[in-house]
Amino acid sequence: MDVNEYAAPKKDLLDDLQHEVIIEPVGKGIRFANLLIDTICVYVIFFAVAFALVFVKMSKGEPVDDSQVLYLFISYVILIGYFTVFEGLTGRTIGKIITGTRVYRLDGQPLTWKDTFLRAVIRLIPFEVFSGLGFAPWHDEWTKTTVGKR
Repeated sequence: MDVNEYAAPKKDLLDDLQHEVIIEPVGKGIRFANLLIDTICVYVIFFAVAFALVFVKMSKGEPVDDSQVLYLFISYVILIGYFTVFEGLTGRTIGKIITGTRVYRLDGQPLTWKDTFLRAVIRLIPFEVFSGLGFAPWHDEWTKTTVGKR
């Protein structure tokens, strides 16, 4: 009996590159679930940061001002950071992890930090969220990306 007979079959390391990867686009329902979950996550992070800032000011005996510009800026930084870091590292946000989806480039190349940063910045455009009611949200269309399952 040959010992190699029971060995695992050898897999070509370039197999994924030689075969076309098929990405199954997801529907608007899953996209909405991603949006809802990620919005909740961003708000939780924002409130935690805002609470920490207020707590630090109060512990120093400083008056707490309600500078809306500062909190608006912080919220934008958190939103951009959340989507850029999560999608840049894994191609997934918490919402996408829960729904089993991922961000893909339409040309099949790996996501770049530029792609994820631009996707996040485009989300700041007023009414961008409603662009998803059409064919593709602007943050997908303008960065040539999509959300799907493999």
